[in-house]
Parts: sequence; C-alpha cells; structure tokens
Amino acid sequence: MLNACEATADRNSRVTIDVQDSKGSFEIRVMDEGCGVPEAIRDTVFDPFVSSGKPNGTGLGLAIVSKIVQDHGGAVSIEETSDTGTVVAG
Repeated sequence: MLNACEATADRNSRVTIDVQDSKGSFEIRVMDEGCGVPEAIRDTVFDPFVSSGKPNGTGLGLAIVSKIVQDHGGAVSIEETSDTGTVVAG
C-alpha cells in the first residue's frame, strides 16, 4: 500500500485494493495509477535491498511482503506494470 501511495503522490491518482475469497483462501490485489515499476528492477523487485526512485527507500518493504506471503503458502507478483500504473497480487 505504501509503495502504491508513494507512486501516485504527485499524480493525484487512485489506489485500489481488491480482495477475493476463494475456497478458504483469498487473493489481494493492489492497483495504482502511478508511474510503474522500472524495467531494470522488475525481475528483482521482491529481493532484499532493491529500490528505485525513493530517496530513503531501503528496498526491504516488498521483500518482507513476499516472505510473509510465502510463509503462509502464497505467492506475490507484479501482474501488470506500465507508465500508467501497476497491479501487485498475492
């Protein structure tokens, strides 16, 4: 959520959260209308210490999200990203 909000801060854009329940599990999607994930880090964005564009970013936020989701038997991924927004699902 924080990454999505920061990506849209200068754009007066929207962040949407969608939660779907399916047979005892659920899927969460965070969708923003921000600037997208830079191509250079798309394959490693969930690795520790990968960050781009944030002056005080540590690169740990999405790595922690990924670990928590994996520890609960799930997976998180970037479903879509472009210069008009990003969809992260887990």
